[in-house]
Amino acid sequence: MRQTSKIFTLLYKHGVETLAGSMFIVILSLSWLQVFRRYALDNSSTWTEEVARLLLVWLTFLAAAAATRDESHLAVDILINRLPNTLKHAFRCVVNLLIASVGVVLCWKGVIIVELAMPDHSTSLGFSRALFYLPAVAGGALIIFYSLVNAFQHCRALQHALTNTPPAANDDSR
Repeated sequence: MRQTSKIFTLLYKHGVETLAGSMFIVILSLSWLQVFRRYALDNSSTWTEEVARLLLVWLTFLAAAAATRDESHLAVDILINRLPNTLKHAFRCVVNLLIASVGVVLCWKGVIIVELAMPDHSTSLGFSRALFYLPAVAGGALIIFYSLVNAFQHCRALQHALTNTPPAANDDSR
């Protein structure tokens, strides 16, 4: 059971970044290949630009999910940092619930756009254009998951702060 927990923790903390980093390396490789073929061989590929663009869209939504997980998204927190711990945790719990609602809208509208884009196919590779919109759904689902986990952790920390009980030894409350 412990091994499964370690694997889940590893995937939770580093899975999205590993996938996004791999996509970034592929994007760089495809861009260099395109430049080499265009200028050195005078024979450019049509598919490299389209695959790189698709991977960039996926990378963007995965990075947004990772930022949500780490709570490192853009925020103006000059006032929040001056609040007492109880109010700070309450505010961050509410903010994470709002972020989860944005993820719900992203998934909901993303599914609609994916369904509309299904019949259209890309010009060079022939795959469905829905693959360009599917990252919104996947990223939205990850944003929902990560923000709900963060909200739960802040609510637990708030509960401990209000009852003046220390969190458990394995508690990851922030």
